[in-house]
Amino acid sequence: MNLWQLLASFTKVGFFTIGGGYAMIPLIQRELTSHGWLSSAEFVDILGISEMTPGPLAVNAATFVGYNVASSGGSVWAGIGGAALATLGVALPSLTLMLAVSAAFFRYRNHPGKIVTFHFVRPVVTGLLAVAAVTVATQAFLASGAQWGQDGIRALNPWAVGIFALALLGLLRYKLNPILVISGCAVCGMLALPFLG
Repeated sequence: MNLWQLLASFTKVGFFTIGGGYAMIPLIQRELTSHGWLSSAEFVDILGISEMTPGPLAVNAATFVGYNVASSGGSVWAGIGGAALATLGVALPSLTLMLAVSAAFFRYRNHPGKIVTFHFVRPVVTGLLAVAAVTVATQAFLASGAQWGQDGIRALNPWAVGIFALALLGLLRYKLNPILVISGCAVCGMLALPFLG
């Protein structure tokens, strides 16, 4: 695989994403699947790892994806190079644009053009976040080997749905610490492993 192609793909994601790490998820997934680098299930696994590790989601995901894709031939050094290039690709455009825009942003913070622009950008960010949530959910709730269109309700993994419901309840109703919820879900996932097929 061409490492420069990996850099170009993540640079494109970095330039055209508005709204942060979660908004990048649909764009990253589209790039990966269009090149055949990762399956949707592998991508969701990498997102889970990225979410659990310290640092911004987009940078973590780019690092993990870059390493995974570049090291597929078995070379650890290629994986490290792929991780570095993917991380550089996703971070450099945002950094460059933020430095260029930040001075003008504060100078013209009350300008009508800025207000109108953000009025239309917010719904786009919301849409990207919704697509990211649906993308992750469609893979996270699937039973092993199932497909949404063919297996109907049997496509759902009851363990995954149950763990999700408990995590949501703990976060929204009982205001539990997210670290505690992630740890609890990891334990539940290990206990459920024999039943996941």
